[in-house]
Amino acid sequence: MGNATYHLLCHVPEGFEKIAMADLEEQLSSVTSLDIIQCIGEEGTGRVHAFAKSTADGQALYAALISMSLPCSYDLMLVAGTLNLTREVYDDPMHGVLGGALEKFTASLPWRDLIGPVSPEAASPTTFRATFHKDQLSHHTKSADLAGHLGHAFGQLHPGWKVNLTKFDYNIVGMWSKHDSGSPLLAHAPACSPPSSLPILLVHVGLSIPIPDSKYRNRIHFGHTSLNTPIAACLVRLADPQPGQIIFDMCCGTGTIPIEGAAQYPWTLWLGGEVKVKTLSEKAKENAAHANVLGSVELFLCDGRKMNLRDGCIDMVLSGRSRRECNWPWGLRENSFVSIEKLYPKFFKQMHRVLRPGGRAIIVSQATRLLKRVMGYSWMNNLFVLERQFTIRIGGLPVSVYMIVKKGV
Repeated sequence: MGNATYHLLCHVPEGFEKIAMADLEEQLSSVTSLDIIQCIGEEGTGRVHAFAKSTADGQALYAALISMSLPCSYDLMLVAGTLNLTREVYDDPMHGVLGGALEKFTASLPWRDLIGPVSPEAASPTTFRATFHKDQLSHHTKSADLAGHLGHAFGQLHPGWKVNLTKFDYNIVGMWSKHDSGSPLLAHAPACSPPSSLPILLVHVGLSIPIPDSKYRNRIHFGHTSLNTPIAACLVRLADPQPGQIIFDMCCGTGTIPIEGAAQYPWTLWLGGEVKVKTLSEKAKENAAHANVLGSVELFLCDGRKMNLRDGCIDMVLSGRSRRECNWPWGLRENSFVSIEKLYPKFFKQMHRVLRPGGRAIIVSQATRLLKRVMGYSWMNNLFVLERQFTIRIGGLPVSVYMIVKKGV
């Protein structure tokens, strides 16, 4: 099936679709058999699509994708086919109607092109499982039941294969999403007959590419607020560090941002400051050694209220953590709101001191109201210019990303 068109679907951090799409294009360009036709990022959904022609068959492409590195993505799916689901089927109260449609569609897909024949003389039977992601759409049918329909149809095509939910050779994945009439994805989806009412519902079914679990990439130790690595990789790519620059994470925790930065941009120097001795010495430094980036990372004790750095020695501050206190101390685990309110101005003043004129800072925080208040202070307007502010989601919660520039020449 040479020179066929293939559809790849990436799950990426919500709000970073454009950043992750650029990373996906860059990584796919290294696959010699692929010629990218179009990449589409669905803003705010955590989904990025790539359509490409391949001179290799589906089995060779699957094998090539397994070895590919995707720093900004959680997982990757090689789509076998897309179903344009009618509202009548989707809304039908009978469980079997939707399940039957999924089974019929799954059975019609070209699995042999993606998997190939399996020898009946194999030492052990091939194993598989099925997974269904409802994503942001609610439905009365449970995800496990939808996955069961996918697995049943696939199992009928491969009667000698065994189901194994934990140790499997292949993961058959289904995922649906809704779109308006202007969605660029519709150009790559089959028409619905009869025409479906809005919103248009698409179901993607395919094979999950077993890329390494991003949770354990470049680290062996975690903290209760450790940023997940794809988000850290997106922040690093957003920063766009240049060769020779010095990038500083003033609340580095277990070192996720400096380590991801050094892994992607080894020609820059990544500094990580942390106020907790045990976190720094037992977790962050061991993570850096595990990732083999000690040549580009320097980790040290540092109090953000009074940094032990020279004036104007930093090109960029890049800082962010996960969950309730996304980045700087915030929330129940850290301290009272009054204490945090007094802490943030000290952080900004210290950042201004250590940044070079024109230096930038990218700050991730869930404390949106507090940051807005601090950004509105007159002394703050004399120190920084707000370049950009946008929202991402971490663990389903809205989190703000602030990009500011130090005033001065």
